[in-house]
Formats: sequence, C-alpha cells, structure tokens
Amino acid sequence: MSKPGSIQAFLLFLGVALLPVYLFGSGAAQPTHIALALFAGAVWLTTRIALDRWSFLLLLLAIHGTLVELIYLAAGADPQNLMSAVFLIYNFIVPFAVFAYCSRYGDRPIAFGLMIAAVIAIGTVALNGVELQDVGGTSRSTGSFNNPNQLGYFAVCLLSLTYLLRERGAYGNRVTIAFYGAALFLAIASLSKAAMVATFVVIFFASKPRMSRNYLAAWTLGVVGAVGLLLYAYLAGYLDQYLFIQRLDGMLNEGDSSLASRGYFAFLDGGIMQIFLGLGSENVIRMVGHEVHSTFFSILSNYGLVGFGLLLAVVIVWFRLLWRMHGFVGLVCIAGPAMMYGITHNGSRFTIFWILFALSLVPKPRSVPKRQARPQSAMPPPGAGAAPSRASA
Repeated sequence: MSKPGSIQAFLLFLGVALLPVYLFGSGAAQPTHIALALFAGAVWLTTRIALDRWSFLLLLLAIHGTLVELIYLAAGADPQNLMSAVFLIYNFIVPFAVFAYCSRYGDRPIAFGLMIAAVIAIGTVALNGVELQDVGGTSRSTGSFNNPNQLGYFAVCLLSLTYLLRERGAYGNRVTIAFYGAALFLAIASLSKAAMVATFVVIFFASKPRMSRNYLAAWTLGVVGAVGLLLYAYLAGYLDQYLFIQRLDGMLNEGDSSLASRGYFAFLDGGIMQIFLGLGSENVIRMVGHEVHSTFFSILSNYGLVGFGLLLAVVIVWFRLLWRMHGFVGLVCIAGPAMMYGITHNGSRFTIFWILFALSLVPKPRSVPKRQARPQSAMPPPGAGAAPSRASA
C-alpha cells in the first residue's frame, strides 16, 4: 500500500459511522458488519498474528461455541442456528483487528466515525419524532435501528466510547459534553430501562472534572444538588407525566423484568453434560421462547459452564487492564454501562461493544498530553495515529 493503514482506516471509519444504520432484519448482516468484516480481513492479511491473553480466550470461546452448534446440527438442529457460532467468530476477528490497527496507527478513524454515527442516530430519532410525555399512547423510539433496545445499547456504548476517546485525547471538552448529552437523549428516547439506568448512574462518574480540589468540591455539591432536586420533583409528582419516569417507576412490578422471564435459569433444564457444555441456541429458544436476555447467562445457557468460564475470564482480564490503564473511575465509565445493560439484555451480539472493548485495551498515545485534545478541524490522513504498541495482560 502507498500509505500504511489507509484502506483499513477508511473501512474502520465507515464501519463505525454505519453502526446505527440497520437496513435488514435483526440477525442479518448490516452495512456496519460488512464494512468491519472487510476491515478485519485487510488487517489480518497484513498483520503478524500474535494473540494476547484476552484474544486467545475469545478464540477458545469461538471454537467451543462452534463445536457445540455443529454437534447439535449433526443431531438434527436447524442449520440457521449456526449464525450463533458465526457471531462468536465475528466477535473474535473484529476486536482483534481493531486492537491491532489502533495499537499501530491510532484511534482517529473510530473517533471521526463515532461523530457520524452519533449524528445519524440523533437525526433519525428526531425525524421519527420522540414522545417524552404520556399523551395517550406509548411509542418507543428506534431511530434507524430495528428496535428500541438496540438504540438504548448504542446510547450506553456511545457514553463509554466518548469517555474513552476523551481519555485518549481524541475529543475535547465541548465534543465530550455534547456526546454525553446525546447519550442521555438517546437512552431516554429509547425508553430502555437498562439503558436509562446505566446512563443515569455512570454519567456522574464520567463528568467528574480533573481539576483542583476546589473545583471537585463544587462539582460534588452540584451533583448532590441536582440529585436532590430531581428526587424532590419525583416525590412531588412533577415528573409523573414523563414516559421515561413511568418506565422506571414500574420496572420492579413488570413481569418481563424478572430474571426467570429473561431466561436466566434455562441452563438448569439440561442434563449434566448440557450444563457443562451447553444447550445450543436452538434448545434455548425452544425452552425460553427467545434468546436469554443476559450477556453472561446467554453464554451459560448456549455453551455451558465452559463457555461461561471463558467469557468470565475475558471480562476479568479486561477489568484488570482497565483498572491498570484508567483507574477505578475509568473502569466504571468504560465497562460499567455495557455490563449493567448486560444484566437484562444480551449485549455480546452488538458490534459497538466489541469496538469499545478492543479500543479500551490499546495503551494511551504517549504523544498526546493528558489534558490536551488532538485537533478536530479536519479528517486526518488515513493511517495517521499513535506509535506502534501492544497491550499485554
């Protein structure tokens, strides 16, 4: 190539920019998946394969899940269920490619692509209209996604990616504040309880200033005051007409919010070998009526204790590296929203999570001062970015 990383940079930028664009039904390959698959292929063809601990564990999970689905296929399962194995393979190939590229060339394609993605998400939600108050019917926004929960998960990952890119020097304060506001707006528009709770809780940590003690004290007083004001307004009934308050208020009383209704205990319906190796996606859907709505328990049900242990090991490695590179607040802001969302939804199938996951493992650029953002006036030359580096567990 004439410019190192140029083709990969464009494909990565395109894949991130198209994250909110869903042209086909759920479960089908969307434009973002195609662009990122091409990006991953280009990276794999030009990169020396050297797996870190987390990527090796993801590879083992993909291999185990594929073998489980192939075994059930041989026993008469619908071949369509192999798509679950394809997701596992895809969720190994793409994060490794993102990590390998950004370790060598930097994160600018992701930073600029996320700007386009946020504009698309907000624009499509605004064009379709947003109902914030109860006027006789509840309509949850979807934007350009297939369902409101996908919009909600995009919102929580947008929050985390914005925090991460600010930490890496890609975004300044104004862009960061704008994106935090966008994440809050999209979460509320989706009326996703998981997205709203995750965003509301983490936004306070994400907005904590890195300033003197006096500024920090003022920020703390401001947060306490805002929470107190919102609590008073809620108890006084001033917020009762807002749909997102009604959704949150009735969360504990809704039947579909229980762990059992979300399929948490499906794995217990199998035999000893199935508990250990997994039920396979077809058996889970037949037992529960849908996929298990949990990031961890969907893997536990589909691929047993072996798959669950591998995913848990990946997350532990991730948490340790986040703590080491970004501290406690960084761990909460980067991993917290997706993990909280994953309690009641299967977030492992969303590509934006794996982009967040991979980029968060890339060391911060040494050439960028911690409090100084890189210029954002124009799209950088393809392939420009940080010096080569790799993260090790």
